[in-house]
Amino acid sequence: MKSDEYMVDGRLVPQAQARAWLVRLRSGDATRGDLQALGRWRASSADHEKSYQAELRMWNALGPALAGGDAVFPRPAPGRVSRRWILGGATGLAASAVVAVALVGGNPAPAGATVFETNKGERRRVRLAAGLDMEINTDSRLYFWPEATPRLTLDRGEAMISVAYREGRQFVARANSVEITTRQARFVLRDDNGVTRIACLDGDLSVQSDGAAYALGKNMSLVLGEGAAHPVETVASDSQVAWQRGLYLFRDRPAGEVVAEINRYRPGHVYLPEHRSGVRITGVIHLDRVDLAVDHIARSLGMKAVRLPGGVVFLRN
Repeated sequence: MKSDEYMVDGRLVPQAQARAWLVRLRSGDATRGDLQALGRWRASSADHEKSYQAELRMWNALGPALAGGDAVFPRPAPGRVSRRWILGGATGLAASAVVAVALVGGNPAPAGATVFETNKGERRRVRLAAGLDMEINTDSRLYFWPEATPRLTLDRGEAMISVAYREGRQFVARANSVEITTRQARFVLRDDNGVTRIACLDGDLSVQSDGAAYALGKNMSLVLGEGAAHPVETVASDSQVAWQRGLYLFRDRPAGEVVAEINRYRPGHVYLPEHRSGVRITGVIHLDRVDLAVDHIARSLGMKAVRLPGGVVFLRN
């Protein structure tokens, strides 16, 4: 984008600037500050706004063509820019500021809570207190209250929590409408866009959700929330904790599910045509080399990976 055709007197022309803004916003990593800066840029010049709208129309036409059909666009994560805002846009700085507050920035930290957060591709270990440890997976946010009965709330993402308390003391974890109580356990808690997934690796968990109660023992898992019409109890699998070893394991899983998981670990987004999302695939991905896995998956599906700036990749036939 820095070739001569995009430069005038050493500066990017509005067309190239607008294209760069769209790539940034579609990357999945745009912030509230990015939206506000875009609003100022668009409002500063009629040429800027005209270029933005022209690039937006081209982007809308280009996306499905590159994807070879209807692409599966990931649901925006909390704190990220929504596709609706990008495609609809806003007129002027005031409008963009209002939309930014509504759609970007995530939830404010609750009073008295300590915030723990990871970026895409980052994992983190934390000693919360004596007898209480946590390992946080990629792109996650949690709130912790160090009270007499310590409390932890998963705002997004995934974490493994280890609890080793003596008799008489409890630990409480929450995600969506689900509450977990335990004294001694090691478990994984994950939020998938409103669906809560719990895997008890050791010990015992008492789980409450919407007035119902469940008891989980070692090597049991539970799925609750939107998209899960009924609680689903399964045997906890190694694939649920492989991320601690820097791996993502999948066996006979839909390609759309695998691509969605890859999008949790790398900047930007990989888009897969809807008609190929149900193809079942098996493999192992090293999370420190997750971008290479995109090409392997494309080949396993008989597709090509078309790469755009900002980490955007379209898989097409």
